[in-house]
Amino acid sequence: ERFMCYVESFLLLMQLRNKPLARHIERLGINMEEEVEVWFARLYVSFVTYDLVLRIVDCFISEGAKMLFRVGLALLKTHEKDLLACTSKH
Repeated sequence: ERFMCYVESFLLLMQLRNKPLARHIERLGINMEEEVEVWFARLYVSFVTYDLVLRIVDCFISEGAKMLFRVGLALLKTHEKDLLACTSKH
């Protein structure tokens, strides 16, 4: 239950921080709730390099769940141009 609150909070934050990207992802039919669940549950393992995973885990231990939001927003911002250029979810 608490985990899902984090996911829902992230989705709201994503819409507040980057409405064009959030709308584009929605138009593509991507279920961001499922994607974010996987990101958070795995602490971004298999989505970023090993060195970055170690840093994420370190920050998670010292700062808590709020860093999951920071990493997710940073990844979306970093890849924003590529994501906006996508025409399908595949």
